[in-house]
Amino acid sequence: LNAITPSDGSLTSTGVLVVRDENYALEQSVVISLQLTAGPGTAGEALDTASRSETSDAAGEVQFTNLIRGGTYNVWRGTSSTTSVFGSAATSGAKISFVVPDSGSFNLPELLGVDPA
Repeated sequence: LNAITPSDGSLTSTGVLVVRDENYALEQSVVISLQLTAGPGTAGEALDTASRSETSDAAGEVQFTNLIRGGTYNVWRGTSSTTSVFGSAATSGAKISFVVPDSGSFNLPELLGVDPA
């Protein structure tokens, strides 16, 4: 894996994911998106909930920096405009919810999905 890009400051973290194809080979150029759905509950802050997308590199890796520790996010395989459903990791293309841990970096949850044709 590549070196993990550190986030800015002690209140944020970097989420990491390795993308693989149907043959379990590392997969480049796959878009992964996420969106903040709940903040950590810090009074006096207004947080932006715009979707963010990153594309897997030659090593199949995706990194999202500056995720708010204690914040809840949805993550899914596809673009910000991809129609996805909320569901479990077993639902292809599902938006999976997770809470950012109190650590400098962490693995994003397992995602399933089919690449657009």
